[in-house]
Amino acid sequence: MKKQRPKTRRAAIAVLVAILMVPFLAMVAFSVDMGYILRTKTELQNAADAAALAGAAKMVEPSFNGLMNQNTVAGTMITNARSEAQKFAGLSSAGNKTLTLPGADVVIGYMASPGNQQSTLSAWSAGTPPPNSIQVLMRRDATANTPVNLFFARVLGISSWSGTASATASYMAGSNVTGFKSAGPNGKLLPIAVDVTYWNTFLATGKSPDGTLTDAYSFNGTNTVSSGSDNIPEFNDTYPNKNSPGNFGLVDIGPPSNADPTFASWIDSGPTQADLSYFGANGLQATPSAPATMKGGPGLKSSLDSNLANAVGEPRVIPLFSSFTGQGSNTEYTIVGFAGITIVSCTGNGKNIQVIIEPAVVTDSTATTGSGSGSNFVYQTYPLSLTR
Repeated sequence: MKKQRPKTRRAAIAVLVAILMVPFLAMVAFSVDMGYILRTKTELQNAADAAALAGAAKMVEPSFNGLMNQNTVAGTMITNARSEAQKFAGLSSAGNKTLTLPGADVVIGYMASPGNQQSTLSAWSAGTPPPNSIQVLMRRDATANTPVNLFFARVLGISSWSGTASATASYMAGSNVTGFKSAGPNGKLLPIAVDVTYWNTFLATGKSPDGTLTDAYSFNGTNTVSSGSDNIPEFNDTYPNKNSPGNFGLVDIGPPSNADPTFASWIDSGPTQADLSYFGANGLQATPSAPATMKGGPGLKSSLDSNLANAVGEPRVIPLFSSFTGQGSNTEYTIVGFAGITIVSCTGNGKNIQVIIEPAVVTDSTATTGSGSGSNFVYQTYPLSLTR
């Protein structure tokens, strides 16, 4: 008996392909457009992070308690922070579109505990501490930058995607620097010590040892000093500090020396690793509970005038002393902390020199951190972080 061959069904594959084409196209739409959306979301987040950090950088400056112009200081911070955030947003793109950041999508205020996910950031208001945080919202939606046009998803009736990305950056103002290690590049210490009592009074009131509040110089943080107010008072009468002995606070930031060239080198370039190792294996360490001792220098001479003048505008660090014994080059200072400053003016000659300093945020990679710090405005790394 002859076997019958099964009948073939012509075009069966074509029918199957036709049936599966719709889900196949849907999968293509999903994979291509989802990839594009995910890339756009990442770009939005990167732009938000960059804008928030840029804005927060404009808030990195010393703050003072009890000064009458705090509202002015805060207003200037907010204006500068918002402008900088918008500037950096404009340098970013997401989904092949250059971004803009509306002012309404920038919130600037003060957070007592930056990084606490339970706290919210409210816009700064007069009478509250100076702002330390900025939140930005980057958009690709109908409010700003238009929704993202999709490709294959149009087959499914979906023509666009809208989304946002948020970032908050904060200035972490607390300083826990305890000293400077004897490793790495030259530190930023100046061989000039200031009375901690005068310094703390200055931070609380803005008044220098001479009893006046002065704001005649403007420091922009990049080695440039000009005349005019920047809402940060200057510490006048650094020399002579009326509570320091005949050398007016000049101190050895390395092995004891009475040689002018040594002090000139310290003013120009800061202490070397070998200099700091003189204070011990951990370098120079000084806190209120564990102070250090520094020997007094020989006193100012005209030969150091040009070195001090050349240091104007450089972010530097000064030691703070609580007491001293002896006189002249036999003086010994009890160092209890450090302060970030810049020299804004240096006038006069020899013992009549007048050095005016202004508080400044200073980062020094040789700085060490720990508990019990008596330091102000000194950081190991730049004190900014994304807090959410």
